Amino acid sequence: MHKDDLLLMAGSLLSVSADVSQPWKSDALNSLLFSGGYANAMQNKFVDTERWGGHYTKSMINLKWSRSRYRSVDVVPGRKETVVLIELLKKSVSDVFGASLAKPFGQVLARIEQTSATQDAWAMFRESAVSNDGAETEGEAENKTSAQCSTIVLQINLLVAELVTYSILIYFKTSEAVADDFLNQAFAGQDIVGKVSVEVAQYSLDKRGYERSKIREKVLEALADMTDERIIDLCSECVADKREDLHD
Repeated sequence: MHKDDLLLMAGSLLSVSADVSQPWKSDALNSLLFSGGYANAMQNKFVDTERWGGHYTKSMINLKWSRSRYRSVDVVPGRKETVVLIELLKKSVSDVFGASLAKPFGQVLARIEQTSATQDAWAMFRESAVSNDGAETEGEAENKTSAQCSTIVLQINLLVAELVTYSILIYFKTSEAVADDFLNQAFAGQDIVGKVSVEVAQYSLDKRGYERSKIREKVLEALADMTDERIIDLCSECVADKREDLHD
């Protein structure tokens, strides 16, 4: 029995169902890698995540992935409330796609947590989701104008056999110290700067439009110039150069 792939690509976590067949698997991976790389080149996601997400969506649509479902929610937690990423992710996915999809997303999180025993894999994942470099802008929150903030940007994509990608993006700033196990950390509402934003989307590949517009060739040519973007297998810690022909 083949296990689903668990990959880190262009700073986002991706689970690929073992039922996704070639050559479309390679096309899907290249599309997601290019879109993430394009968004990264246009905007630092830790500085302006909303704009980064807009670039990502624009790229996916240009590559003939139609966005059939989308929901964006902003929440301002109360001072005494807490936000736990794992719980928020499962609830957000369930609200949009139903409990049946919340389960595989939960399994993705369980697998990434298992990599914490493998220090390098967990460190790469954490670095892709947490930045301690951003200081909050004056006026963002009362009594916190000079505090150093951490920014959390967690994007998880789930690619299934029908060439459908389910995606969730969660981001917010906090003045609280971010624990190593940040997925289970109860972030205090009083320390969250501004709002917690959640975007949930579903993309479906238009195969006919993809081939008619010769997207495959265009993406492969563009990826050859994206020297900073790689596909990292978090389970085996095997790094694959994105310029490698994934059809092999």
